[in-house]
Amino acid sequence: IRRPRVFISSTIADFQDLRSALRYWLDQSRYDVQLSELNDFHRRPGDDVFEACLANAASCDYYILLVGRRRGSWYSEEDRVTVTQQEFRTARGASIERPLGIYAFVRGAVRAELEQWSRDGKPTAATTGPDYDPAFLNDFLAEVVEPISPGGSARWLYGFDDFRDVVDALRATLMIDTSLERVVLREALVDELLYNLSLLVLKSHASVMTHFGFASRARRTITISQDSIGGGT
Repeated sequence: IRRPRVFISSTIADFQDLRSALRYWLDQSRYDVQLSELNDFHRRPGDDVFEACLANAASCDYYILLVGRRRGSWYSEEDRVTVTQQEFRTARGASIERPLGIYAFVRGAVRAELEQWSRDGKPTAATTGPDYDPAFLNDFLAEVVEPISPGGSARWLYGFDDFRDVVDALRATLMIDTSLERVVLREALVDELLYNLSLLVLKSHASVMTHFGFASRARRTITISQDSIGGGT
């Protein structure tokens, strides 16, 4: 059974621990999580890192964007487009053609800093750390929430302070149930259903056929008459 694929897009320097924690949590919830820094990241032969990231952003079922303080590496410095920004644009474009869930998160402290920067008149010399570019981040977040079509609704931008905030939002939007009791019950039900289905079919030369041998045996051994069911017509 194919697991839904999730691509997590962010600067690695800002979110290495959070990316790993999300990978573990989503993997336990039966999602195929793609992180570009790991060895099992899906790559086509000959693709470089950027090409592989964009291919995963285009082909995933769910795209999760995490925005922090760092601008990240340039995809095109001349056009002032970062790798993360291009991944978002690729996923957004793919979502027009097919169902693709896009969930965007911004760290709460970064949002507060950008609001203060805007109130201060958007100074061009503002900087409070390495690779921090408030003008770029402000424009990028505006692009993230921009409606995908004229007259459409703006995309929701989640604020978060820690892992729990991200998990709470994804649990609601992806409808992930992490109750251990319910998970165990669901697994037992799936096993029972698969076993019952195996009794109803036969495999012959790589083909699956239904069979009713169990019903024939039941009919031969159990006699049902009008008297046994209370008579009547």
